[in-house]
Amino acid sequence: MYHQAEQAENNGNIELAGIGYRAAEEILIKDFAVKFSSDDVEKVSKYTLNSAIGHYFKDSDALGVSADVVRINGNDYAHWNRPQNFDTNQKLQELKAYLDIFINQINVKLMIKNPPVSRNHKSNK
Repeated sequence: MYHQAEQAENNGNIELAGIGYRAAEEILIKDFAVKFSSDDVEKVSKYTLNSAIGHYFKDSDALGVSADVVRINGNDYAHWNRPQNFDTNQKLQELKAYLDIFINQINVKLMIKNPPVSRNHKSNK
């Protein structure tokens, strides 16, 4: 979904790109929730994007704030009645910057959860 949004953007389809990046975020959040929470797929799938962000990232400003910027800006691309000062190009750049923050934070969590080494390894001494 993320790469399809990139393709849409590269082809000048800014509105589709905005919606696509928002959808990619929702997929990432729900995949993350299935892997790192005790909730099963059925429970996770019932959350709206807004409620999933609030539930799974309530303790992380970096994740919650960045996810909300992507969600709100992405939603604006899907509506015909956008805010008065909505600049599609500027908002897309803002959305992508916060999506990068979000993706990087998720990547950090994945790396910490799955390190290539451990302090608890047995010594050969």
